[in-house]
Amino acid sequence: MDRSGWLKALLHDCEGPLLAYVRRYVPEEQAREVVQESFLRLWNEDQAKVSGHEKEWLFRVCRNIALDILKKTKRVVDQQTELESKASEDVQADVKMEMEQQQTDLLQRMKRLTRHQEEVIRLKFVDGFAYKEISSITGHSVSYVGVLIHEAIKILKEDSGAVAIARAKALHGGRP
Repeated sequence: MDRSGWLKALLHDCEGPLLAYVRRYVPEEQAREVVQESFLRLWNEDQAKVSGHEKEWLFRVCRNIALDILKKTKRVVDQQTELESKASEDVQADVKMEMEQQQTDLLQRMKRLTRHQEEVIRLKFVDGFAYKEISSITGHSVSYVGVLIHEAIKILKEDSGAVAIARAKALHGGRP
Protein backbone atom coordinates (compact mmCIF):
# COMPACT_ATOMS: atom_id res chain seq x y z
CA MET A 1 0.00 0.00 0.00
CA ASP A 2 1.31 3.43 -0.88
CA ARG A 3 2.00 5.96 1.88
CA SER A 4 -1.09 8.04 1.12
CA GLY A 5 -3.40 4.99 1.18
CA TRP A 6 -1.75 3.79 4.38
CA LEU A 7 -2.42 7.12 6.10
CA LYS A 8 -6.01 7.33 4.77
CA ALA A 9 -6.75 3.83 6.09
CA LEU A 10 -5.33 4.73 9.51
CA LEU A 11 -7.26 7.99 9.56
CA HIS A 12 -10.47 6.12 8.76
CA ASP A 13 -9.85 3.45 11.43
CA CYS A 14 -8.35 5.54 14.21
CA GLU A 15 -9.63 9.11 14.08
CA GLY A 16 -12.85 8.47 16.05
CA PRO A 17 -11.27 6.35 18.80
CA LEU A 18 -8.38 8.81 19.10
CA LEU A 19 -10.76 11.76 19.48
CA ALA A 20 -12.73 9.90 22.15
CA TYR A 21 -9.52 9.04 24.00
CA VAL A 22 -8.02 12.54 23.84
CA ARG A 23 -11.31 14.19 24.92
CA ARG A 24 -10.66 12.67 28.35
CA TYR A 25 -7.71 15.01 28.67
CA VAL A 26 -8.60 18.16 26.74
CA PRO A 27 -11.74 19.90 25.38
CA GLU A 28 -13.16 18.98 21.95
CA GLU A 29 -11.44 21.73 19.96
CA GLN A 30 -8.03 20.90 21.40
CA ALA A 31 -8.68 17.17 21.00
CA ARG A 32 -9.14 17.65 17.25
CA GLU A 33 -5.87 19.59 17.09
CA VAL A 34 -4.07 16.88 19.07
CA VAL A 35 -5.31 14.14 16.71
CA GLN A 36 -4.41 16.23 13.66
CA GLU A 37 -0.91 16.86 15.06
CA SER A 38 -0.51 13.13 15.74
CA PHE A 39 -1.33 12.25 12.15
CA LEU A 40 1.09 14.93 10.90
CA ARG A 41 3.80 13.37 13.05
CA LEU A 42 2.89 9.93 11.70
CA TRP A 43 3.19 11.26 8.14
CA ASN A 44 6.71 12.48 8.95
CA GLU A 45 7.67 9.23 10.72
CA ASP A 46 9.47 6.43 8.92
CA GLN A 47 6.64 4.05 7.94
CA ALA A 48 8.84 1.01 8.54
CA LYS A 49 9.44 2.05 12.17
CA VAL A 50 5.74 2.12 13.06
CA SER A 51 4.48 -0.63 10.77
CA GLY A 52 2.48 -3.19 12.71
CA HIS A 53 1.85 -0.95 15.73
CA GLU A 54 0.52 2.22 14.16
CA LYS A 55 -2.57 2.36 16.38
CA GLU A 56 -0.57 2.15 19.61
CA TRP A 57 1.90 4.70 18.24
CA LEU A 58 -0.93 7.15 17.46
CA PHE A 59 -2.53 6.70 20.90
CA ARG A 60 0.82 7.20 22.64
CA VAL A 61 1.59 10.36 20.63
CA CYS A 62 -1.93 11.74 21.26
CA ARG A 63 -1.60 11.02 24.96
CA ASN A 64 1.76 12.75 25.18
CA ILE A 65 0.59 15.83 23.28
CA ALA A 66 -2.54 16.07 25.42
CA LEU A 67 -0.53 15.72 28.64
CA ASP A 68 1.79 18.48 27.44
CA ILE A 69 -1.25 20.71 26.87
CA LEU A 70 -2.53 19.92 30.36
CA LYS A 71 0.82 20.78 31.87
CA LYS A 72 0.80 24.12 30.08
CA THR A 73 -2.83 25.07 30.70
CA LYS A 74 -3.58 23.03 33.85
CA ARG A 75 -7.08 22.33 32.53
CA VAL A 76 -8.94 19.10 33.13
CA VAL A 77 -12.20 18.02 31.52
CA ASP A 78 -15.00 17.27 33.98
CA GLN A 79 -15.65 13.65 33.00
CA GLN A 80 -18.84 13.30 34.97
CA THR A 81 -20.54 16.15 33.12
CA GLU A 82 -19.36 14.74 29.82
CA LEU A 83 -20.74 11.28 30.59
CA GLU A 84 -24.08 12.66 31.78
CA SER A 85 -24.48 14.75 28.63
CA LYS A 86 -24.10 11.64 26.49
CA ALA A 87 -26.94 9.73 28.18
CA SER A 88 -29.59 8.67 25.71
CA GLU A 89 -32.97 10.43 25.90
CA ASP A 90 -34.71 7.37 24.42
CA VAL A 91 -34.14 5.29 27.56
CA GLN A 92 -37.18 4.91 29.79
CA ALA A 93 -37.16 7.18 32.84
CA ASP A 94 -36.70 4.48 35.48
CA VAL A 95 -34.01 2.65 33.52
CA LYS A 96 -32.29 5.95 32.78
CA MET A 97 -32.34 6.92 36.45
CA GLU A 98 -30.84 3.56 37.47
CA MET A 99 -28.15 3.87 34.82
CA GLU A 100 -27.30 7.39 35.98
CA GLN A 101 -27.10 6.14 39.57
CA GLN A 102 -24.80 3.31 38.56
CA GLN A 103 -22.71 5.72 36.53
CA THR A 104 -22.47 8.14 39.45
CA ASP A 105 -21.55 5.27 41.77
CA LEU A 106 -18.87 4.09 39.36
CA LEU A 107 -17.44 7.59 38.96
CA GLN A 108 -17.37 7.96 42.74
CA ARG A 109 -15.59 4.61 43.06
CA MET A 110 -13.16 5.55 40.28
CA LYS A 111 -12.14 8.64 42.26
CA ARG A 112 -10.36 6.24 44.63
CA LEU A 113 -8.18 4.98 41.78
CA THR A 114 -4.83 6.52 41.01
CA ARG A 115 -4.47 8.37 37.71
CA HIS A 116 -2.53 5.41 36.29
CA GLN A 117 -5.11 2.85 37.44
CA GLU A 118 -7.97 4.86 35.94
CA GLU A 119 -6.13 5.28 32.65
CA VAL A 120 -5.37 1.56 32.20
CA ILE A 121 -8.93 0.60 33.21
CA ARG A 122 -10.33 2.93 30.55
CA LEU A 123 -7.86 1.75 27.91
CA LYS A 124 -8.69 -1.90 28.69
CA PHE A 125 -12.45 -1.82 29.18
CA VAL A 126 -13.58 1.24 27.23
CA ASP A 127 -11.12 1.24 24.33
CA GLY A 128 -10.56 -2.54 24.25
CA PHE A 129 -6.76 -2.57 24.18
CA ALA A 130 -4.70 -5.60 25.19
CA TYR A 131 -2.12 -5.34 27.98
CA LYS A 132 0.74 -5.13 25.48
CA GLU A 133 -0.98 -2.28 23.61
CA ILE A 134 -1.69 -0.45 26.87
CA SER A 135 1.96 -0.88 27.78
CA SER A 136 2.99 0.67 24.49
CA ILE A 137 0.58 3.61 24.92
CA THR A 138 1.39 4.43 28.56
CA GLY A 139 5.05 3.43 28.72
CA HIS A 140 4.40 1.07 31.66
CA SER A 141 5.66 -2.51 31.48
CA VAL A 142 3.10 -5.17 30.54
CA SER A 143 3.36 -6.71 34.01
CA TYR A 144 2.81 -3.32 35.68
CA VAL A 145 -0.25 -2.76 33.48
CA GLY A 146 -1.57 -6.08 34.80
CA VAL A 147 -0.87 -5.04 38.39
CA LEU A 148 -2.61 -1.68 37.89
CA ILE A 149 -5.69 -3.33 36.39
CA HIS A 150 -5.82 -5.99 39.10
CA GLU A 151 -5.52 -3.42 41.91
CA ALA A 152 -8.12 -1.14 40.29
CA ILE A 153 -10.65 -3.95 39.88
CA LYS A 154 -10.09 -4.98 43.48
CA ILE A 155 -10.76 -1.41 44.65
CA LEU A 156 -13.84 -1.10 42.45
CA LYS A 157 -15.26 -4.41 43.70
CA GLU A 158 -14.68 -3.50 47.37
CA ASP A 159 -16.34 -0.13 46.89
CA SER A 160 -19.18 -1.72 44.93
CA GLY A 161 -20.17 -3.80 47.96
CA ALA A 162 -20.08 -0.77 50.24
CA VAL A 163 -22.28 1.22 47.86
CA ALA A 164 -24.81 -1.63 47.63
CA ILE A 165 -25.02 -1.86 51.43
CA ALA A 166 -25.47 1.93 51.78
CA ARG A 167 -28.19 1.94 49.11
CA ALA A 168 -30.00 -0.96 50.80
CA LYS A 169 -29.87 0.85 54.14
CA ALA A 170 -31.30 4.01 52.58
CA LEU A 171 -34.14 2.07 50.95
CA HIS A 172 -35.04 0.17 54.12
CA GLY A 173 -34.88 2.93 56.68
CA GLY A 174 -31.32 2.30 57.89
CA ARG A 175 -31.52 -1.53 57.82
CA PRO A 176 -29.63 -3.50 55.14
